[in-house]
Amino acid sequence: YRPKEDVHIKGYVRLVKIEGEAKIPTYAQGVIDYIICDPRGEQLQESKVKLNRYGAFDIKFTLPDNVNLGTGYVEFRLPDSKSETTHNFEIQEFRRPEYVVSSMIRSSTAYYCHPTVDQYVV
Repeated sequence: YRPKEDVHIKGYVRLVKIEGEAKIPTYAQGVIDYIICDPRGEQLQESKVKLNRYGAFDIKFTLPDNVNLGTGYVEFRLPDSKSETTHNFEIQEFRRPEYVVSSMIRSSTAYYCHPTVDQYVV
């Protein structure tokens, strides 16, 4: 993502046990809290999102113009539980180089060519 772009994240809340299948937990019928942070850990936004009857959610947020570049993240927390997870996303922007590099090789000796190949002067 680039600064000033919209970030879309979709997810599902599931209860996974070692034995058996993944199930939709009863607490997944409510809301989950989330905090959006930039790569330096500065909080950009904090909010809640309502889960649908399948335990799914969809969030959208816009990155600020002056956001720090790198790996941002969203922390998701269930309000009735101590469960939480983190989702990472990349914030990158192409910037033109602000410097110019030039080089030149100059010979310390001058060479002059004559009309014939066998003769030359150093």
